[in-house]
Amino acid sequence: MGIVEIKAHIAEEARTQAQALVNEATIEAERILASATRDLAQHEKQLADHMGTVIAAAQRREIAAAEFEGRRMLFDSKKNVFDLVVAQARNELINLDADKRKLNLAHLWMRAQKEIAVKIVHVAHCDQNFKQKGVTVDVKDIVGGLIAETDGGRISVDLSFDSRLAELRDMMLPELSKVLFYE
Repeated sequence: MGIVEIKAHIAEEARTQAQALVNEATIEAERILASATRDLAQHEKQLADHMGTVIAAAQRREIAAAEFEGRRMLFDSKKNVFDLVVAQARNELINLDADKRKLNLAHLWMRAQKEIAVKIVHVAHCDQNFKQKGVTVDVKDIVGGLIAETDGGRISVDLSFDSRLAELRDMMLPELSKVLFYE
C-alpha cells in the first residue's frame, strides 16, 4: 500500500467517521441547549418582576456555556477519530503481507541510498531476512520499515513505519483539519 493510497484511505475514513461524530455531537449539543433553555425558563418565571437584566445575562451565559461544551465535545470526538484513523493505518502497515513488505523495504532502501552512504540497516524482526551487499542488517524494535545509518552511525535516516506515519500525519494535518474541523 503506497503513501498515496494510505493518504486517500485515511482521508476517506476521516470524512466518514467525522460526519458520524459531527451528527452525534450536534444531537448532544441540541440536547444540552434544550436543557439549558428549560432551566432558564424556570428562572425567568421566578424573577420576571425585578430581574429582567439578570435573566438576560444568565441566558446568554448558559447558552454560551452549552455551545462551548458542545464544541469541546465535538473537538474531542474529531481528535479521537483522527487518532483512530492513524492507528488503523499503522495496523494496516504492520499487517502487510510478505510480498508488500519486501516491496516496501526495497523502495525505502532506494530512498535511503539516495540520502546517505548506507552501511547499517535496522529492520523489524519480521524483516530480518532483508539483505544488501556490503551492508550490516540489524534487528531493531520497530514495527516495520527501516532505519539506515552511515558507517559508525553518525548519520541516520529513519524510514520506519512509525516515523513515516508521523511525517505523513504532519503533512496531512492541514488537509485533515479542513475535513474534520471545517476550517
